[in-house]
Amino acid sequence: MSENNTNNSGNGEINNSNNNSRFSIDRNKDIITVDSTHTKRWVEYGAYLNARSKVVLEGGGCNPHPYERQVSRDVFCMDAVEWVKQNEIGQDASIITSLPDITEISNFTLEEYKLWFRETVQLICSKLTDTNVAIFYQTDIKKRCKKSNGRFDQYVDKGYLCQRGAEEAGCKVVWHKIMTASDKPFVSRNKACFSHMICVAKSPRLLDFEDSTPDINRRGDMIWSRAMGLNSCKVAIMYLKSLNMKCVVDPFCGKGSILAVANLYGMNSIGVDLSVAKSRESIALTLDPILIETFSNRYCKVLEKKQSGESVVIDDTEEPEDQQDQQDQDQDKEEKE
Repeated sequence: MSENNTNNSGNGEINNSNNNSRFSIDRNKDIITVDSTHTKRWVEYGAYLNARSKVVLEGGGCNPHPYERQVSRDVFCMDAVEWVKQNEIGQDASIITSLPDITEISNFTLEEYKLWFRETVQLICSKLTDTNVAIFYQTDIKKRCKKSNGRFDQYVDKGYLCQRGAEEAGCKVVWHKIMTASDKPFVSRNKACFSHMICVAKSPRLLDFEDSTPDINRRGDMIWSRAMGLNSCKVAIMYLKSLNMKCVVDPFCGKGSILAVANLYGMNSIGVDLSVAKSRESIALTLDPILIETFSNRYCKVLEKKQSGESVVIDDTEEPEDQQDQQDQDQDKEEKE
């Protein structure tokens, strides 16, 4: 989809002027796959993803959905930065995203990563209009000295990087929340035990709603170690609904937490991810209100073992976050190979 073929629809949508179909792209030209071996496989599957999966939310029963309407979810398997460059965001669509950590990006030094991070935030913020917002969810990292006995070389404050990028795009911070990992005190070796959730806008004074949710809150459990906490997703989505937004865009959607929560609360969603496997998971993920409150990644792993025929032992002790993160990094390496 070339830049001159896209325009705002004013309805949380992006139109292609050649065929006037929502979020359509030329699968033979514009889908960027992980490598050449995935091209045929993705073009076949892309026909389903880009046809827009319709999620019907039905009320009633013992576990009713909060909203009863038909919503759409679109997932594009391509480079997120390129997608943002090629598209404009409608006035009733807003962005909620979490930029990938340095461990998810190949061949970047720490200084190169920080520059890329700021420039990407700046790019995203440059797409905002006077009526919508961008919400960034980021966890600080701790860079350790090599072959040292626990000494740190640098603590990377991603909240600061977000604000720098937003300011360079002419945006201002609307609110800044701290989402904590747990009520219990614990120490994580490689990253902070809390996440920043920062909302920015071009003209905060033009926003109709003033946020009144707690500045410090639980992030909720995550569907994988680098996901956005489900309670954080809910807080962000409900804020967008208060601004009368119709669509949520997540350029780094991962396994689809934001997309699923947006659909659950009656909003259309668009996601972008370079990983074929994560794109497939993000189009398939469904949640309900009770699951957001009670979800535990321990039970996710139990279900996976049951489906694969492995013996299951339920252990209620929490797995350390660093260990979960390492397992997900190993899985990503296997997928790339």
